[in-house]
Amino acid sequence: MREDKWLDTKAMVKAKFTVLKEGKGPIEDIPRSSREFLEFQGPQGMMRLEYVVRPAVLDKKTTYSKTSGRAGQIDYIYSDSEFVEKLQAFKWNDDLQEWEEIKAPLPTV
Repeated sequence: MREDKWLDTKAMVKAKFTVLKEGKGPIEDIPRSSREFLEFQGPQGMMRLEYVVRPAVLDKKTTYSKTSGRAGQIDYIYSDSEFVEKLQAFKWNDDLQEWEEIKAPLPTV
């Protein structure tokens, strides 16, 4: 999703529903990234939309340890010019008291 579509979606949500909370900030451990969220009261209960922008991953290097009980380390190499944009939707689960991601069904061929 591009930023202009996100701005249109955000404006539509603000016009139709009661916005409870919104904010923007960086994502830990990922340089040059940001996460913008919007929480609102929708027809199915409390909903949350997140628009995530982060650099594309070019390579992943794994360093293993031969010492017993020690975990390996994964280092990511990020692009300086390419970015990945993603929209995620969540619904509040009252039983678990946490956000559950809403997955769209894959189309059948």
